[in-house]
Amino acid sequence: MYVIDVIKDNQLERKVFLHMIKTAGISVHHGCTKEGYALQYNQRHCHISVLPHKYQELPRYIILRKPEDWYVSFYNFFLPVQGFFSFMLRDDEGVPVDINEFIFRALNMKHFFNTHKFKRDILNSILNEQETQHFMFTFFTEQITDENAGDYNFSVFDWFWRGTGGENATVFPMTKDGIKDIEKEFNITMEHENKTEVVEEYKPITTKDINPEMLQLIRDVDYRYYDMLEELK
Repeated sequence: MYVIDVIKDNQLERKVFLHMIKTAGISVHHGCTKEGYALQYNQRHCHISVLPHKYQELPRYIILRKPEDWYVSFYNFFLPVQGFFSFMLRDDEGVPVDINEFIFRALNMKHFFNTHKFKRDILNSILNEQETQHFMFTFFTEQITDENAGDYNFSVFDWFWRGTGGENATVFPMTKDGIKDIEKEFNITMEHENKTEVVEEYKPITTKDINPEMLQLIRDVDYRYYDMLEELK
């Protein structure tokens, strides 16, 4: 998230942009730095709880992306990254799962943690590494056990949305018109193309690779996000 000193009509407006991963947050960052706006707080991806108290009352803004597009972008981005979301993106031998298996796992973290206890142990071992500074670990506050695995009864998309603070923010859809609106709100131009670069050895995945049954399951599980903004239906 960023706390940004925005200048509009020669007036200072301090605002919080909540950067949910894979929702054009780096493009907003580039637009703000290009305009020379001061960033009072700059934690690219993190849990809303780490926002300093002195910024808690500022207006908050966030971009909402269509869930199936988000899952595909998430998959393409994290598949080559060893250690972070490998626990959900790879099987026990470290072989990548396909996009449909990943989405099935991602749509119910409770089911995943209860079914794949070996993978859960791997994640816990990563969480134990005190030097790990990756943003993902601000979303976990404790080891995952049989007793608390049931607390993760939601999708990965929903987990990141709520964790980033989307429940209490002004929402812009990740559409052409939505991007124009956020440019106007922050008085910036988002010229930076923040596209996921797929490592050569991995085939880039698109929403066309999601089978119809899994696409429907996404819409059934994350239905409220499609209902939230008409532009995403």
